[in-house]
Amino acid sequence: MPHLEKLIESVKGRSDVAVVTLNMDDNPGLIEPLMKQLNLSFPVLLARELVEEIEPAWSLPRSWIVDTVGNIRLESVGFGGDGEKWISRMMEGLRQIK
Repeated sequence: MPHLEKLIESVKGRSDVAVVTLNMDDNPGLIEPLMKQLNLSFPVLLARELVEEIEPAWSLPRSWIVDTVGNIRLESVGFGGDGEKWISRMMEGLRQIK
């Protein structure tokens, strides 16, 4: 999640980018304490039911870059062990659809 925080910080203030995070925890009361513990500031949406309805077999974490008409342009599962490469890949995906 620190890699996600870094990505969000790098696009902060851009009107052409919105970052949405979905949480699948059974206990939503665990989210805020974890966010504070890790010093994370991005918004988290409770989405267990939504995700299970759409695709119950998804593995997490999963990231998408979606264009302005709703097409998924890039999908990433996990961080691949190197968060800096993940951030670069996401930023490149954003550049490609701009």
